[in-house]
Amino acid sequence: MAELYQLQEQEIPEAMGQLQDSHLNLKKVADYCEGLYIQVVFCREISSRLLISLARLDFTFRHMITGRSE
Repeated sequence: MAELYQLQEQEIPEAMGQLQDSHLNLKKVADYCEGLYIQVVFCREISSRLLISLARLDFTFRHMITGRSE
């Protein structure tokens, strides 16, 4: 009977608190990972647009230098 009392009064509440702490920590990790993912996607999009712009500039300058207007 003392074991049941100890479970109800001490061990179960402690375990519930630890479970809630773990849940909160996992939520923080998930939010952090999501934030990083969004940053990576944004950076890739910017990099892609920058590369396209540089390619267009290169094309334009090459044609200006060579005097072609194809």
